[in-house]
Amino acid sequence: MTLLGTSDADTPRLYYGLSYSWNPQSSLRAFWFEEFFFERGAPSRWSDPGFTEATCDYIGKRILPVLKKLNDVVDILTFKHSLTAFRFKQALSYPLDRVHLDTGAGRLKDALAGCRWLSEQPRQTAIWSESACARIVDDMMPLLEVVDRPGLAVLLRNWEEEAVSRLGLTSLHETTPFAFELSSAS
Repeated sequence: MTLLGTSDADTPRLYYGLSYSWNPQSSLRAFWFEEFFFERGAPSRWSDPGFTEATCDYIGKRILPVLKKLNDVVDILTFKHSLTAFRFKQALSYPLDRVHLDTGAGRLKDALAGCRWLSEQPRQTAIWSESACARIVDDMMPLLEVVDRPGLAVLLRNWEEEAVSRLGLTSLHETTPFAFELSSAS
């Protein structure tokens, strides 16, 4: 959940969003987020009586039920919500996020195709950093090419641990179940 100020200090901007932890470049900002608004007549300013309660109520009744449907990485990739479909689809088109998410979801052929595409692009662009691209192309792509599931699991877990530690979320973190691990265990 993200709260932003506006030019009017008493008017918050409220967002909810999705993120994932096995991107070594992760930040506390979600890769996708959506602004939300209260119904007309509800408290909408920090100073309004009942604003905190209205915010918690809205989150509990309108946002959490939608997000609770997301149990794994595959659910993130197939997430559909009428209010957010267009912006979410745009977020999934970002090449680096798409490779991370496809890999975590066990869509290894799609992830490899994304890696190969990235390998043909400049290492640094206005959209991604050289180090972010290099980690995917140099570290992940060789594992995808030989379908090294244990190696991919180790790589993604290392990236997950790195990001979670850097962000100070170790005490809150639960390890991500990757689809390719779950399917090979059954």
